[in-house]
Amino acid sequence: MFLQSAFAQTVNATLTGHVEDSQGAIISGATVTVKNTGTGAVRTTVTDGNGLYTVTNLQPGSYEVTTTMNGFSTKTLTGLTLNVGDTQELPISLAVGGVNDTVNVEAAEPLLQTQSSSNGTLVDNKQVVELPLANRQFYSLALLSPAAYQPAQNSTLGFRGGINIAGASEISNQFTFNGIYNNDMGVAQPSYRPSVETIQEFRLLTGVYPAEYGRMAGGQVVVISKSGTNAFHGSAYEFLRNEITDAKPYFTQSGAKKPSYKQNTFGATLGGPIWKDHTFFFFGYEGQRIRQAVTAVATVPTTDMLNGIFNVGKTLYNPRTGTALAANCGTGCYNLTTLLSGTQRGQWASTGAVAGQAIAKLGFPTPSLATGTGIYPANNYNFQETRTENMDEYTIRVDHKLTEKDGLSGSFNIFKDPAFEPSNSLCSSYIVPKFGCYTNQISTLINATYTRVLTPSLLNEFRAGYQRLQQPRIQEDNTVLGSSYNGLPGGPYFTQAGYANNSGLPNTAVSGFATIGGATNLPQNRWDSHYQLVDSISWTHGKHTVKTGIDLLLARSINLITSSGRGAFSVNDANIVSANGGSHLGSVGDSMADLLLGLSYTSTIGTTAPVVYLNFFGNHVFVQDDYRITPKLTLNVGLRWEMDTPVYTPNGTVSRFDITSQTFVDSRNGAFKHLYNYDWNNWAPRLGFSWQPFSGDKTVVKGAFGSFYNTPLLYNQFLNFGTQYPYRIIGTSTSTASTASSINTVSLDAPFAGAATSCASGTQTSCSASLSPLSVNANYRTPYINEWSLGLQQSLGKSMVFESTYFASKGTKLPLSINLNQINVNNLAQGATTTQAMRPFANFSTVSNQDTRSNSEFHSWQNSLKQSYSNGVTFILSYTWGKSIDGGGGIGSGSNSSGSPQNIYNLKAERAVSDFNVAHRLVFSPVAQLPFGRGKKWLNSGVSGAIAGGWQLSGIFQFQTGRPFTISNSSSNNSRSFGNADRPNIVAGQNPNAGPKTVAQWFNTAAFALAPTTRFGNAGRNIVIGPKFTQLDLTLSREFPIFEHLRGQFRAESFNLLNHPSFLNPLTTGVQFGATGFGALTQANIPRDLQFSLRILY
Repeated sequence: MFLQSAFAQTVNATLTGHVEDSQGAIISGATVTVKNTGTGAVRTTVTDGNGLYTVTNLQPGSYEVTTTMNGFSTKTLTGLTLNVGDTQELPISLAVGGVNDTVNVEAAEPLLQTQSSSNGTLVDNKQVVELPLANRQFYSLALLSPAAYQPAQNSTLGFRGGINIAGASEISNQFTFNGIYNNDMGVAQPSYRPSVETIQEFRLLTGVYPAEYGRMAGGQVVVISKSGTNAFHGSAYEFLRNEITDAKPYFTQSGAKKPSYKQNTFGATLGGPIWKDHTFFFFGYEGQRIRQAVTAVATVPTTDMLNGIFNVGKTLYNPRTGTALAANCGTGCYNLTTLLSGTQRGQWASTGAVAGQAIAKLGFPTPSLATGTGIYPANNYNFQETRTENMDEYTIRVDHKLTEKDGLSGSFNIFKDPAFEPSNSLCSSYIVPKFGCYTNQISTLINATYTRVLTPSLLNEFRAGYQRLQQPRIQEDNTVLGSSYNGLPGGPYFTQAGYANNSGLPNTAVSGFATIGGATNLPQNRWDSHYQLVDSISWTHGKHTVKTGIDLLLARSINLITSSGRGAFSVNDANIVSANGGSHLGSVGDSMADLLLGLSYTSTIGTTAPVVYLNFFGNHVFVQDDYRITPKLTLNVGLRWEMDTPVYTPNGTVSRFDITSQTFVDSRNGAFKHLYNYDWNNWAPRLGFSWQPFSGDKTVVKGAFGSFYNTPLLYNQFLNFGTQYPYRIIGTSTSTASTASSINTVSLDAPFAGAATSCASGTQTSCSASLSPLSVNANYRTPYINEWSLGLQQSLGKSMVFESTYFASKGTKLPLSINLNQINVNNLAQGATTTQAMRPFANFSTVSNQDTRSNSEFHSWQNSLKQSYSNGVTFILSYTWGKSIDGGGGIGSGSNSSGSPQNIYNLKAERAVSDFNVAHRLVFSPVAQLPFGRGKKWLNSGVSGAIAGGWQLSGIFQFQTGRPFTISNSSSNNSRSFGNADRPNIVAGQNPNAGPKTVAQWFNTAAFALAPTTRFGNAGRNIVIGPKFTQLDLTLSREFPIFEHLRGQFRAESFNLLNHPSFLNPLTTGVQFGATGFGALTQANIPRDLQFSLRILY
């Protein structure tokens, strides 16, 4: 007996069935031999007293099954395909005869899951490789499932693979690769991203799955890589995209050219034997190079301005005296060269002016466009930069048979994605040169698996895995121009002590002009590591197949966080003059002139660069029993216990705010180790059945119930506990009101002097309420979801199966952060005045409290029709009706999400459809050989057959109804509660969704009105439904022979073939009542993109 080298039942298959004679009588003691035809690996078992056999941990692939028994002919079933995660039933009937009489039969592919009650979707290798995938990202395959939805619009996780599965948020999914945990612990998205060329099969488990699966309560995305066989096989390929064949984006200005875009994706794979029937290898490489133009229009100062000539057509004032300056170079024109030299600057020394002028001249580019008809410059610079991305991904896997009972497998995988982002929200959105950033994502995943057959019915498997993720980000000007800043006066903001890789200009925002300087959140870095050990035992006994095991995971995250490390200056003359009691109070001067004089309205400096250490340890145990009560009825019973330690810091690098004492509790003094208390009650039962109610084995009824828990997310949920006081201290100096003779604007001579001390406790006096503490409920609980389903599977013919399922879930104790420092205005008279002193924590700004106080409900009707590959055709057709309701909250919900509650004293008002709710979704994904050429129905001979043959069409069509969004006020504090964005009132008799449904106005804007002050609006959360989504992606390909074992394939792919504009929900001002552009749509999905490729297959 040889145990096929395997990674775990999570990524392998089980074959089970019974052996009987031609009269239906059971045959016990029959020998069943299962052989992998690719690797030659063999497993042998014997039927028990009930005629039953079960073989577990079979690597996905092609098999033949041979059954022998004295007095009966030997029977061999060939062409049996086992897929990842399958539990396939294969009944075997033997005819009377001699053992040497052999009967060979082509095995009919099992269509129904007769032994499992869980819900899921399998995407086989044919679909993985042939379907059109934008950017060739494997997680797009999950969207073929009826239980999967695209992430909420502008989700901060969508670009990383954020997908909503079965009513859970996109932070609730687990990704595994070859059986090893592959989540980015910060956002619960895939860390290592394999090439689709290296994937053997892809399975999405969407609900009530067995007890061996856990850690996340949403979907389980199971990916298994290709392995070597006794025959060499592989591929080489290149995919090309550029703007020449792409359509213009919908909102491109008339006459504007398409921005340049070049994308090359290339790679190769090779697999085969090292030692025939014993050792196999598989290697894959993929690279991707992207060159993308980034264009924008910005406003920058003119050369005259930088030299002191301000022809601005308005009155300027001497900031020293507050008196008007005399125009000295024409009407409304001022030559300030003398004032800028510092000789007449009075109380200000000259170094501040030199620093301000140096920042401006080094940071601003020369205007490249005419300033227009106005006197003041506007949109006079054309920003044109190139975004670059240079991804490389490697994978190597080795499978080895140690003995007939021992197998060893392992893989090494690494993904690197260095990029330059000239203007990007991940770094900065500045639209002048030199202030982009360099990013990288380096993901490494290593695993090893040892398996041993202890007895024919007892198998042990041990797995070890390591995953590491690093994400550095540094400013562009640090590496390009850092040395140019040496020696500039007015430090320390050019090279802030304690910050590595931080030389460069401070962040400088001058009102009316483009922002320059390094982003305030850079540089930063993150090092995440996972260490995983899993041991499990599988035991087959009579009608029971039992699996039990332990799953240990240590998660460690180290984060370097920066906040205004170089300093940050805000220059706004309107604020400066309003803070001055001189004769020009209420007038508007010139902010650029203020900067050149060395003046700033606010100056901010981060005096520390915290390194935050966060850990948790997970100890999970499980047991699962698949009890085959009768040949027609199987009961699936399981129990899992998940004990994740509370998030803790091993190095004392976090603090938490105690809301009772109103003080920060520092972990360095031993006051605490864990951020919250242990939750020992994480029991997750599983119970399901699979029943064949009729003869003929064409119908299966399935039902199940289970509980599932979520693992902590270290980065997005708990990082900020290490970036608050006393680990991150930020000083801010702000101009204050004064008399003209002693104006107190902030000078760049000493820009960070005189900063008001921030309050560090609720009892401190003479301090600034500038800190925003973060607290967590000591009894923070592990979020969990209860799921239940009832469904029907029906085979239609020999290769098609229809499935219809009612699936529902209820989420309990889900994360929801609220601002505790909100005034309860319901206790005040309408229109009353509120002040900072009236807030519950008067010495502080926002006081966030993390707790598991939200809940959710999801109900759906999920349907799918799957055609297994037959006669050149395979497809999945899925339709889902669903409704998800929750109380808000979540991570990665998108920039237009409903966000934090409007009124923390009435959380029931937040209950509404979820941000990611979609009522209807339809997906069709076929792969079909066209019926032309030799051996086909039409054009099957001669020249026409040679030309027309070998063509294949594949595609993905998606349709879904719109997602909801929330309307807020453009004034964020109309309620005067010092809370979150207020919502307006609904006008009686008006339907918000009865709008014209146009780009200029999507919804009925007349349905909203401003609520009275000190009152909250009655408009609910997520009451407006956005535009629907429709897209057709199509691939036309042709295979052609080159040599005997060498084939070529040409592909032409189109994403959004019909160039159908699917508009995104309104953003920012589009959802803000009272703002310009309220109700307007400003973004659409991708236009039509074409991609061409050539593949060599061997």
